[in-house]
Amino acid sequence: MAPAAVVDVLEKADARTVQHAPQMVASLEGVSGCRDAPELANRPQPPDALRPRVDAARRKLAEARAYMDAGNHSGALKETTALLQDIQGLDYRPLEAEVLTLHGYAHGLAGKPKEAEEHLYKALWAAEAGRDDETVARVWNLLLWVVGDQMARMDEANRLVHHARAAVERLSRERFPHIATDLHLRMGGLLLVQGKLDEADAEFTQGLELARRTAGPSRPRVTYFLTGLGRVRSRQLRAEEALALYQEAQAYAFQERQWSPEHPVLALNLNNIATELLALGRTQEALDTFQRSLALLEAARSRDHASLAAPSTTGRPAAPRGAPGGSPEPL
Repeated sequence: MAPAAVVDVLEKADARTVQHAPQMVASLEGVSGCRDAPELANRPQPPDALRPRVDAARRKLAEARAYMDAGNHSGALKETTALLQDIQGLDYRPLEAEVLTLHGYAHGLAGKPKEAEEHLYKALWAAEAGRDDETVARVWNLLLWVVGDQMARMDEANRLVHHARAAVERLSRERFPHIATDLHLRMGGLLLVQGKLDEADAEFTQGLELARRTAGPSRPRVTYFLTGLGRVRSRQLRAEEALALYQEAQAYAFQERQWSPEHPVLALNLNNIATELLALGRTQEALDTFQRSLALLEAARSRDHASLAAPSTTGRPAAPRGAPGGSPEPL
């Protein structure tokens, strides 16, 4: 994310976005190293005549990503919706693919998987037409999350796996480790939904190892692999281990300034922690944690969001598909 994008977002920010400023600033770390990454040199470049408009649109796209990093998905959707109007008639397919990818991703995070799927397929077609192999791979990974983890259309998701693996293989895992780690994350979430716990464990473990030794965009994924492994342990009824993994994920996220105490993804992790506390018989701690989780979600999300599906009188919000572990957050 460009520093100017963070400044622009903060200048227009509401109170909730300002609370998440540390995550946006933290996302700037490593920008100078990423700028010279080999994959950037191979991305499709616009003709000179289009470059000013493309660069301006990408600055706006960086603002949308800044909203996403702040957990403000409605703000991101507002930016991407406006961008789709702005780039009409530009006829530069790689940019169209980038905008549609973030637009679809934001819909998924906002609890609108049907719309997410529609926009992601449009992004895929635009990326293929624009010969943007990196965006193609990103979109296949996101479709695994939406179609499999969120919508539970397993036969279709299992077919998408082959497309996603082929796209990542075409890029080379060594040159694009952040996309390879994302595939491990999406595969782990899909396998977890299918109840294939040993296979999910293997995907999350491989992804965690790759993310730990990779700088830049892969680093935040450490949190999500830890929570993914926590979800596996929870399904295996190993509550002590699950609780320890969720707590490690939370500590890492705070250390990396990835979440603030008000971030909606923290709320979902608190939901996981509370579930294990309850399983361990620590009832009052569990209820207190459930209440904190619900309060954060209600403050951050619309009332019809999937994460608020459970009645609030129970004190226990239901974690939606795609909560941390099969987590949608990294892009």
